[in-house]
Amino acid sequence: MLNYIPYLYAVLEGHQDIVELMVTSTNINHVESLGYTALHCSCKHGYTGIVRYLLGKGAEVNAKANNGRTSLHIAVLNGFREIINLLLKKGASINDADSFGNTPLHYAAMVGQAKVVEMLIQRGALINKVNEDGWTPLHMACSSGSIECASLLVNKGCSVNASSKGEATPLLMSVESNNINIVKFLIKQKVKFDNNALRQAVLSGFADILELLLVSFPNNSRVTELLWPAVIKRHPEIIKILVKRGADVNAICIETSQRPLHFAVFMGYYEIIKLLLDLGADPNGRSSNGDIPLHLASESGHLETVVALLTNISQISAKDSEGRTPLGIAVANGHANIVGLFLNKDKTINNCFHTKQLTPLLHLAARYGKTEVVKLLVQKGADINGKTYNGWKAIHVAAYGGFADIVEFFLLRGISLYDSTENGDNLLHYVAKGSGDRLSVAKLLVSNKRMDLNRCNDSGCSPLHSAVVASNDITLIKFFLENGSYYDVKTNEGEGMKDIANSFPIRLIFHSVQQLFTEGKRGNLSLVKNSIREGAVVNAKNERNETPLLCATWKGNANVVIELLTSGANPDLADKSGSTPLHYASKLSHYNIAIALLGRGAVFEPLNHANKTPLDYATDSRISNVLKLIQNTFLKIKSLDVEILDSLRKKKLRPDEVRALVNCRDRQGKTILACAILANFPDVKGLRSIFRDNQNLERAERSLKSGCSRESLSSATLERKQRKFLLFSDDSLMNTEVDMVIVLSLCEEQSYDEGLLELQKLYETYNKMLGENNELTIAAERLKASVLIKKGKTKCALKLLETIIERQKSVLSPLHIDLIKTEMHMSEALSSVGKLDKALELNYDLIERFKLIHRGENPITLRIRNNIAKILFKKGKIDEALRLHKQVLEMRKETLGPKHRETIQTMVDIGFVYSSQKKCKEAVQLIVDAMKIQFETVGKSCGVEEGINRKKTFDLLREGKIVNVFKNQVDHEFRDDQEMRTPGEIKFFEMMERERSQGHHNFFNEGGIDGNRQPDILEKLHNLIGRGGNIMRINHVDGMLTADTSPLNEKDVPFFSKLLGAETIWSSDDFFPEERINMSTEAYEAIARGDMTVVARLIDGGMDFNATDEEGRTYLHYAVSSGKVHLVESLIDHGAKVNVKSKKGNTPLHTAALLGSADICEVLMKRVEVTERLDFIDMKTKKGGMTALHIAASKGKLEVAKTLLKNGAAFDVTNNECKTPLDLSVNEEVTSILKKLDKVFRYCHCSFVFPQGVQ
Repeated sequence: MLNYIPYLYAVLEGHQDIVELMVTSTNINHVESLGYTALHCSCKHGYTGIVRYLLGKGAEVNAKANNGRTSLHIAVLNGFREIINLLLKKGASINDADSFGNTPLHYAAMVGQAKVVEMLIQRGALINKVNEDGWTPLHMACSSGSIECASLLVNKGCSVNASSKGEATPLLMSVESNNINIVKFLIKQKVKFDNNALRQAVLSGFADILELLLVSFPNNSRVTELLWPAVIKRHPEIIKILVKRGADVNAICIETSQRPLHFAVFMGYYEIIKLLLDLGADPNGRSSNGDIPLHLASESGHLETVVALLTNISQISAKDSEGRTPLGIAVANGHANIVGLFLNKDKTINNCFHTKQLTPLLHLAARYGKTEVVKLLVQKGADINGKTYNGWKAIHVAAYGGFADIVEFFLLRGISLYDSTENGDNLLHYVAKGSGDRLSVAKLLVSNKRMDLNRCNDSGCSPLHSAVVASNDITLIKFFLENGSYYDVKTNEGEGMKDIANSFPIRLIFHSVQQLFTEGKRGNLSLVKNSIREGAVVNAKNERNETPLLCATWKGNANVVIELLTSGANPDLADKSGSTPLHYASKLSHYNIAIALLGRGAVFEPLNHANKTPLDYATDSRISNVLKLIQNTFLKIKSLDVEILDSLRKKKLRPDEVRALVNCRDRQGKTILACAILANFPDVKGLRSIFRDNQNLERAERSLKSGCSRESLSSATLERKQRKFLLFSDDSLMNTEVDMVIVLSLCEEQSYDEGLLELQKLYETYNKMLGENNELTIAAERLKASVLIKKGKTKCALKLLETIIERQKSVLSPLHIDLIKTEMHMSEALSSVGKLDKALELNYDLIERFKLIHRGENPITLRIRNNIAKILFKKGKIDEALRLHKQVLEMRKETLGPKHRETIQTMVDIGFVYSSQKKCKEAVQLIVDAMKIQFETVGKSCGVEEGINRKKTFDLLREGKIVNVFKNQVDHEFRDDQEMRTPGEIKFFEMMERERSQGHHNFFNEGGIDGNRQPDILEKLHNLIGRGGNIMRINHVDGMLTADTSPLNEKDVPFFSKLLGAETIWSSDDFFPEERINMSTEAYEAIARGDMTVVARLIDGGMDFNATDEEGRTYLHYAVSSGKVHLVESLIDHGAKVNVKSKKGNTPLHTAALLGSADICEVLMKRVEVTERLDFIDMKTKKGGMTALHIAASKGKLEVAKTLLKNGAAFDVTNNECKTPLDLSVNEEVTSILKKLDKVFRYCHCSFVFPQGVQ
């Protein structure tokens, strides 16, 4: 908010009543940040009454704003003659200039106010005074296009040939304003020729003015020079006039070295191009650089222009000074449509070259990464094996430039993966030497095409050599090392990588790799760790195709092996014999290493070149037994033999052996659990339980179902840490159950972003192990869509669901249950974005399809029917929705049982339909019944204190004492734990406070559903939370009752969940009258009563009036609550501080506002230092963030509100729920004042925008 006092806003909007209410002698000349006073503002808007009032109150008539404007400037600018007269009578200076030298006469001429011009001249305004730019009032009149003002000024002696500092003349200004009458008038006044005016007519396209000037000044025009600006501005009529007057259409512009046609062609001005050609422009005319128009058209890509030029026989084979043809230029710029047009006219594509170096067109397209042009050229017959003078093919050029898609295109067209140039460089050499997105090309060739990274050129250089020499791209170098480049290979000259490396970081990489190999063999663990810290690539290979892991395994250094595996070493990389580390560990009887390799996901049965597995080499019985156990387990799982479970249970496996069994993989990269899931093994859960006690997981799941999501999250997170530390790898399917509990717990906590991150990891694990179309993978994606909907990203959710459904339809039958489940999610998403008809249609279709695979009703069909009922409810078909909900409820009771979570959900759904029908008794009773069932089902599983409070709550419910639910929880968790109330809570507590203030004290009396006051209160409550039947809805999510609100603020959800979820509570507001009650001492009581006798005795006794009670209130708080002004003044006179706060943040001013005493408010504000007054007035309570003005507005205290505003209270300050006093106002007059202030405040942001030139 800008630093305006309220009455200045009132001035801006013309509310004279508010101005007169608030203006004082001290603030009448107050200026806002731009230096404007109230008089400025009222003059701007023509508020004559306010101007007269302000002048009468002594407003400074010649006060200047920051830009030097006086009120007279502003009144003149807006043509308010009555105000101008008032100002002049009060002594306004008529020739005062603003910061830019503009006088009021300049302003009057600028806006074309002829009568004001005449008035000012009569009052003595200087007619030839110039502003800072050298403009006279006549310049302004000509610029505004006012012939009346111009005539007045010229007739009074203003010079028609006056030139500004920028050589602007009145003639130029009149041309700019497109006023031919002023131009004619000035010509009659014998104005001098102005070439700038002529050029301006051309630039602006004013043909009639141009003709007039050319006729009036026939000997002072150079029409050819004017042709260029006419073309630039695309003025065809101007071009015709100039050519008719003798302009040379083929003249070369000195500044651009081009002809007019060249520029029009480059910009694609098709109509201008046709006109110039018709007027005789040469289609083959060359610029100073040797370009013809067709070169430029090919570069800019304007197909229509190219066609026009070719129609006019432009030379398609013309070369510029660099030997470039139009075809070559089109190729280089990727304009496939133009290339195709040229090729249709010239079939000799392989004889076409670009530049003097004779670069083939295909190479040119590859060089610039123009994929579509490459494909077109090949389609038209370009030779993909054609070479440049140095032997490069187009594929080499693409690899060098980093264009993976073009490289892949050529490979698919049959070019060899190892195609090399004359020196033996292959594609990877060119990638290493090149630029652009080299890593993408490297990944294509190595990861996708399995290209050998160690094939050297004729000099013995591998691609890694080339990368080290040619660049400092550490990412590419590490990619080569990670994917099998030999780090120690040498060139024919005997040069190693460290010898040719040109930077320290690269040398350090190779030094650390070498150290890793050496120290790994020696078993020096500390130096191995140091090498890894320095950036050693743990999967690097030497010339024998060995990795550090394989060498350490061979040497039997178990600690080094474990460190390498922990750092990401691949356990399956083989040497030249095809043997993996597991082969060597088995052959050399390194049991601990073999177990570690298997535990880190090694393939247990890899074949080397001798067609041998590690088991074939095993001589240690422990290793052979483990490998046989793994082999047998995989076979049994794949053959669906459940007897393997009993066999595994009987074996007493150590943790490291369990880890090996669970994490090792078959040759297809699948773990035992992945194989079990993919093979539909009958007892996957039993298989899981063998490897891990699930008690902690089950505890977490129970907590989640009970609604204790924080406890669930804590338990599940601890369980996952233990699993990963003890047994399972990060991407193991053994972790997915606990991962899912973590995801669901985070979503229950509304930590959606964190939940999505966890869900993405879970999805990647499923996708990697099970494939994208597996049921679990799809389920993870469906859950992601649901979370996105909760985050409000429904469009993203819909797009994801559409992708899933499209993928499922390609592999599944329309009757497959997985597809139906996904489409159920889709219907919910469609409903949430308001596509109710489409959602309804989809649900009816799902019902019909499900009938074909399942007879009768079941949980899925009932869920679909319940969703249909919800959609009908949203569409306003209340009776139909209620009927269907009731049918679903009865069927769920029959099929699922009366205590099932989905049965409870339907009860709540029906309750809120009743609420929308104003059947509050039925609604409350049904929801209470649902709450009772939920408590009996899950209430005992949460924390002890929470369970006790739920028990107390339901004891009251069973006794029919529903309203006492509110009393029961007053001081429980809400008052202590919640710093702020939500908008929904504020509405609810305001309703309760109104009941209390109206004398309905029996609101808190005991009584059942039919109690004395209770039905009214409950009806109001349900009107509040169920207005229209769609503001609040309770849903069942994983066994818990949770609330969704629309359009209430999402922060209302926890409150209303408690309100209707057996944890309803009530908290007092920040400032209830109770702060004046329950006084603890005689002094407080006496002051609150206003007993001056006791007060006098306290004063005589030297009482410290700034002492506080247990709530932090001082004696002044109590004095204010007495309502006696003289008592308040007396305490302040005897040392009571005014700007003090209670623990809740209440000041005495808050109390006075609540009391409605404008006099006490005035006393309090006047007794605060001026420098602290505004801060004091706008102090906020802690919980609600309420200012005194909020209170006055919410309680309808008109005089208090006026007093606060007059003293500078911020009218648009917000509380903790972003509510302004206007939002809370209950008094029509207060509302009117605040609305006016709000309106003028919003207006003021744009109210000081003046015409350009007088800023």
